[in-house]
Amino acid sequence: MLGLEHTLRVLLVAEVTAAVYYRALYQATFSGLLQQICRRILLDEAVHLEFQALALRTLAAGRRGPAEWLRRQAYRGLMAGATLVVYASCRRTLRAGGFGLLSFAEAIAAEWRRVEQLQRGALVAVAGPGAAGAAGPVGAWQWPGAQVRAAS
Repeated sequence: MLGLEHTLRVLLVAEVTAAVYYRALYQATFSGLLQQICRRILLDEAVHLEFQALALRTLAAGRRGPAEWLRRQAYRGLMAGATLVVYASCRRTLRAGGFGLLSFAEAIAAEWRRVEQLQRGALVAVAGPGAAGAAGPVGAWQWPGAQVRAAS
C-alpha cells in the first residue's frame, strides 16, 4: 500500500538502531567471538545503510516543499519512538556498552543525520577490504579504539 520508499524508510529505522546497538554490544562484551559477530553485523549494516540511502535518493529525486518536509518529520518521529523502545528493552546491554539514554539517542540522531545527508546527495563510498586506509566503516559504528579488556 505504501510502496518501496516506505519499506526502505522503515528498514532504515531498524538498521540505524541496529548499528548503534551492535556497537554497544561490541563494547559491552569480553567475548572475542561475540565481538567478531558484532563486527560482521556492523559491516553488513554499513553496506545496507549506504544502499538504502542511494535508493531513497533515487526514489525521492526532485521532491521538495512542505509535503517532503512533513514526510521527513514523520520518519524522524518513528526513529525517535524506536530509539525509546529499544532503550527500554535493552537498557542493560546499552549501559554496559557505555550508552545511557541521552548518549544512545545522540548516537542514533547522529547516524540518522549522516544517512539523511547521503540521501540528499553526499558522496557514497564503500571501502572494501582491499581499500587503502580502510580501517572499517564510518558513522556510529566506527571501530572502537584499541582497548585492553581484562576480566576479573
